Amino acid sequence: MHMTVHTLEAIEEEVDDVADQLEQAIRDAYVLPFSVRTGPVGCFWAAAGSGFGRVPRVVYQVCF
Repeated sequence: MHMTVHTLEAIEEEVDDVADQLEQAIRDAYVLPFSVRTGPVGCFWAAAGSGFGRVPRVVYQVCF
């Protein structure tokens, strides 16, 4: 299962509304609560340009 809960491009004013919609979708799907074990954090890099080297483009955390 993959679920993106936050992106750096998210419009801050819309985050709460998106979270509410996600919660409603989970309730509608009758998904029971579950635990998630978290693992290492990693990222996909992007060139920063202008001599700044690399910057994280996507930051993720492995869950199992």
